[in-house]
Amino acid sequence: MASNAKIAVIGGGIAGATIALYLSEIGQDVTLFEKGPSLVNGPPICHLHAGGNLYREISDEQCITLLHESIDLVRFYPDAIDYRPTVIAVPVEDSGSPQELYRRLNLLQNEYK
Repeated sequence: MASNAKIAVIGGGIAGATIALYLSEIGQDVTLFEKGPSLVNGPPICHLHAGGNLYREISDEQCITLLHESIDLVRFYPDAIDYRPTVIAVPVEDSGSPQELYRRLNLLQNEYK
């Protein structure tokens, strides 16, 4: 790639922020444009904060994969984490119960060790 190239990356999600960092590290002149209030703020990061690992619709294998991807993401973007209290709610129309989440929580806890 020419050293005098000017590159615009549109969108500061995970993909946009990652490619902008990579191009900058190899010496390219990069400008990142993001319309939102912060970088790496939309899906999938918001799903991870919202307890995406607990979604009943995903398998245990997908849950573990998501956990490892989450850990990798946080290592790469430590400032993207918004530390806040977590509340787990189950909609009234959901046929499951909050107690059913314990098995998944234990799975995550054991995998994280």
